[in-house]
Amino acid sequence: MKKTLLTLITLSLLLSGTFAAADKKAVAKKAKVKAQPELVAIDLEGKIIKSETKGKNGQTFNYYYIEIAEGEKVRLTKTALPKSGKDKDGKKTKPIQLDELVGTNVKLSGKGYTKELKNKKKRTYVKAIDSIKKS
Repeated sequence: MKKTLLTLITLSLLLSGTFAAADKKAVAKKAKVKAQPELVAIDLEGKIIKSETKGKNGQTFNYYYIEIAEGEKVRLTKTALPKSGKDKDGKKTKPIQLDELVGTNVKLSGKGYTKELKNKKKRTYVKAIDSIKKS
């Protein structure tokens, strides 16, 4: 009788521990999800700059920035570029190539946000580019 009671108690403690651990993992996953900032309309005017950095294994990475008049650099990502669509005639439009715009002054309109960093500086992030026009 004592042995069966003892085994039931140990099994119940083990099972409750595994369910509690699974529940803690679910709570931890929910806590990791960060709230994305609200995207606002952004209009930037400046010069497109290309920077190359060498990574591990001899790989070269290209980064594109728009340098604003205040000297601030805003990084342009390829994921923010608009997808090539169709124009009024139904023909496929040419996608935007940042290599062609390097060194030129442009006007950029899109959506993004501004975030204050730990060192009290503000950084602008562009998440979606609507259009880039040479100025």
